[in-house]
Amino acid sequence: MQQPTLEFLLFVNVNFLSFRDVTLQGNRWHCDCHLLSLRTWLLNRTLPWQPQCHSPPRLIGEPVGEGGEGEFACRPEVNPTASYLEVIEGKNISLVCTVKVSEAYLC
Repeated sequence: MQQPTLEFLLFVNVNFLSFRDVTLQGNRWHCDCHLLSLRTWLLNRTLPWQPQCHSPPRLIGEPVGEGGEGEFACRPEVNPTASYLEVIEGKNISLVCTVKVSEAYLC
């Protein structure tokens, strides 16, 4: 039998009745914003077991269906608008960047 290898699932318009068999237990779940849909789905179910987080380190061993939504945040993406700037020594410079944050991070 093959070892489960799922790390995340994106539940978008999924008809769960169409699944014949899905093994949630034993996978190496990475508990971040990509796993929020599975977490939400698990909150509304009573299962005899809970899949557990394998990463990030602060959530290792924690059940996927427990904990606050903010725990399942992705790191913000920070991108500079320019990758190279020249400046005269002793002068001020302003750096501009864009930041993309998942909704869970704001909780």
